[in-house]
Amino acid sequence: VTEVTRDKWRVPGCADMESTTRSVSLRLKVGVTAEDLPHQLRVAGDLALVVVPGRAPLCLRCRSTGHIRRECRVPRCTLCRRFGHDESQCVRSYASVAGPVGSDPTADHIMDEVDAEAAAEGGGNELLADATPPPSEA
Repeated sequence: VTEVTRDKWRVPGCADMESTTRSVSLRLKVGVTAEDLPHQLRVAGDLALVVVPGRAPLCLRCRSTGHIRRECRVPRCTLCRRFGHDESQCVRSYASVAGPVGSDPTADHIMDEVDAEAAAEGGGNELLADATPPPSEA
C-alpha cells in the first residue's frame, strides 16, 4: 500500500466532508497482476468493492465478469425469487424453500463499479443530491 485517501462529498453545502469511500494505491509484487486482485474484500464485516482501472467489472447479481448488475440478463425466478433460472426450471427442494429467499435485501444498495467510478469522478452528483433529507416542516 503506497497511499490511502478518503473521497470528499461533492454536494453543495457539504464542503470538506469526507465520504466513506477510500482510494487505495498499491504497488504489486513481481508476478502479481491486476487480474489476481479480488473484486470484493470483506472489511470490518462488510463487503467492499475493489475497482481496478482497466479490469473487466464484476456483476454483483450473477457474479460473472464483463458486465455490471444493471446490464445483467440473468433471469429471475418468480417462484423462489433467485437469479439464474426461470420458474419453468425451478427445482423446489427443502433447502431452497427453507433457506434465505432471493438475495440480500440490501444488495441493491451496493454500488456497481461504474457507479462507484462515476461518484468518485463527480459524475454521481445527482445521486448524492437526492440522498439529502428534505427540509423539515415546521
